[in-house]
Amino acid sequence: MNGPQPNAHLIGKRDGRQRLATPALIVEVPLLEENLQTAARLAKAAGKNLRPHFKAHKSLEIAERQISLGAVGISVATVTEAEAVSGLGTDILLTSVISTPAQQGRIADLAAEGSAITLVLDSPEAFASLERELRDRDTALDILIDVDMGRSRSGCVTIEDAQILAEQVDKSEQVRFRGLQTYAGQLSHMRSYAERKREHLKTLNLINSFQAALSGIWPDNATVSGGSTGSMNIDLDGPLTELQCGSYALMDVEYLNIESGWEAWPFEQAVFVQSSVLSANWPNHVVTDAGDKWFRSKYNTAPVVTGAGARRQLELLSDEHARLNTKGTSRPSVGDRIECIPPHCDPTIGLYSAIHACDGDELIEIWPTQARGQ
Repeated sequence: MNGPQPNAHLIGKRDGRQRLATPALIVEVPLLEENLQTAARLAKAAGKNLRPHFKAHKSLEIAERQISLGAVGISVATVTEAEAVSGLGTDILLTSVISTPAQQGRIADLAAEGSAITLVLDSPEAFASLERELRDRDTALDILIDVDMGRSRSGCVTIEDAQILAEQVDKSEQVRFRGLQTYAGQLSHMRSYAERKREHLKTLNLINSFQAALSGIWPDNATVSGGSTGSMNIDLDGPLTELQCGSYALMDVEYLNIESGWEAWPFEQAVFVQSSVLSANWPNHVVTDAGDKWFRSKYNTAPVVTGAGARRQLELLSDEHARLNTKGTSRPSVGDRIECIPPHCDPTIGLYSAIHACDGDELIEIWPTQARGQ
């Protein structure tokens, strides 16, 4: 565990949730498990592999649950996350391009120690330095060629770029070509489902074009990896062989704000931030102890208070303070607990050293978060 946990003495207490030192990150375990089972069932029914993203929850306990439900492996965003997950003995896909010998050397070390690692590559330069690091350790690993799906963030931009890289990889003894990464992250938070579906059609054409261009060296049982929670229902019917979705496990305001494409989201809100009322000296608001340091968003989305009826937002005032408008609603008192849905689960979880795993008001366990901030 990452240092002393001030709430450890509350584990097993039926009222432990209401006695937490705040701000505290809470996961409702029954809802989490329901989300994990739902995603596993959807992927299996569609004939897709599920490789959930560790960056969404940064918890080995949650990753183990996903693997036990049939996930083919775990996706990670950083080298440090790959190192954290390596102890699970599962197949790891590092979905971010890495290019420096320092990063590639750490991954090569994991491969040399027996971890099953797949990297994504998008340039001959990164391939050449990776090959040197692997050769120095007399080891090898699999790679997916990363394709730019429209975000201009990473990936081969042209078919010619992918062909040149694939031809080099095909001649290598250290690097094995296994398919494509085609992550279209721009789809994940498009508010309109109709727009998301239109944009998804463009990604299908790209995938087909790149796959056809590489047909001469296309491996048997090739992987086409990508997808997100926001586009999952579309991706279940598409060309992806595996889905990298992660936020489905926990959910957040930004996902709940978009049109899911389902009649209703099949995933429940399972993660919350609990804060305490510090001061209530004003007629129309109270101040809590969870400010800017305890929430992160992608699109300037505010935390939403649970049980508030009208989806009241928490206004972040400063590092350690937030304001809750109480006009026309029941007014909490000093010391009362307020729980919020975080704007964006992935970076919010990275702000906390631990997850408080609860079943109702009982604190069951405290799970450390791994690879925070790296």
